[in-house]
Amino acid sequence: MRGNAMTWRHWLVGIVCCVLLTTAIPADEPSQDTAALDGRAADVRAMIVAKPAEFEGAFSESFLNQVPAEALEEIGSGYFEEYGAVIDVRPVAVESSFQGKFDFITDKGYSFPVHLVIEGQPPHQIIGLNFGMGAPLMASLDEVVAALEKLPGTASLCVTRYGDDGPEQLAALNVDATLAIGSAFKLYVLAELVRATNAGERQWADVITLDAKIITLPTGILQDWPAGTPMTLQALATLMISVSDNTATDHLIHALGREKVEAILASTGHHQPDRNAPLLTTLELCKLKAGPDSELTDRYLSGDQQARRALLADDVAAMSRDDVRLELLAGTPRYVNELEWFASTADLARALIWLRDHSTPDDAGAPARDILAVNPGLPPAAGQWDYWGYKGGSEVGVLNLSFLLKRTDGAWFTVVGTWNNPDSALDDGKFMGLIEAALRLLGEADQQADE
Repeated sequence: MRGNAMTWRHWLVGIVCCVLLTTAIPADEPSQDTAALDGRAADVRAMIVAKPAEFEGAFSESFLNQVPAEALEEIGSGYFEEYGAVIDVRPVAVESSFQGKFDFITDKGYSFPVHLVIEGQPPHQIIGLNFGMGAPLMASLDEVVAALEKLPGTASLCVTRYGDDGPEQLAALNVDATLAIGSAFKLYVLAELVRATNAGERQWADVITLDAKIITLPTGILQDWPAGTPMTLQALATLMISVSDNTATDHLIHALGREKVEAILASTGHHQPDRNAPLLTTLELCKLKAGPDSELTDRYLSGDQQARRALLADDVAAMSRDDVRLELLAGTPRYVNELEWFASTADLARALIWLRDHSTPDDAGAPARDILAVNPGLPPAAGQWDYWGYKGGSEVGVLNLSFLLKRTDGAWFTVVGTWNNPDSALDDGKFMGLIEAALRLLGEADQQADE
């Protein structure tokens, strides 16, 4: 179960991002003269064309050793094909004379962020570059909802502001529809860990060891670690949320107790918790979706809750993870409406705000906020947000993005979007762009109020 989905363009962007993160940032000079930075931003603009060329002069040799010109050509032409020609470059946050963030505006009505780092000495070649995903330029949340309504399958959006007078729904589309959410269900595992630490039943520093019987399949990294490795609950939770580590998730479910994780769904406001009973581990889901015994899957789906629990304890547990045919989980949706984890966007919004309310600095569960903030999912705009928490989930035919946010004016928000299509793969980039447009509108609302 993937924690987030990427197209080939975003995978290439990830390579470029590695260059940015491993590059020494030149020290700034007091004058903050941005002429060289602006010039290199123009060079980046020039590569967003149908057939990009001439990268050697603009990029440093060390950059091109890590990201060859062929990769840059693919990124440039891919962004041009997807978003159109760049018609304007707007500085967003000039961090120094040698690095800054820009919004690139296109003729197709999109904006995408670019983070640029250049050398401190002439000729000021590019040493770091990060392209963000494009988002349609929209004037209101109503426009975002209208665009989501046109997607095939079922899309849902729940945007909520939390003030002294209670929650205020700012945008709503199918908010009560129970949909598959992929790895976003891990928010409920985190919630049970928060409950247990607040109750004194568990400590974040408690150590468990990786169990060969529980080690599961990707996503994540722990599936490649040796059995017997000691892990704290906090380390497992951080990996579960930040990189959607399935092995970390399954170990937490076993440590906390399946039934207790099931119970936290109702406590956090899930309107249909029994839909997830029994709550499947990631390994159990993979075995049922893509195991060698389709008859076992049929028996599981036709059984009541008691029968399903018995099958999980017996036949499903006996199946080796090596028998899972991972190729069946790629390409076309599989059991999206039958074998998954399910919640509405309103359910997930309530879970996120429950996590906020039970992880204050005075709570033992306080580390949960830091854990949710490790991986932003989508890049937050500079200067707009004091807190940005995220968890998402996806498989073929399923995509969820869930955000817990605090704006610089002190207002809290949840933004939850889910898209299901049991008949075909999703255009992940299009959906993510629409959610990013909603996030942009929320952030800009505070800036406009200050003007």
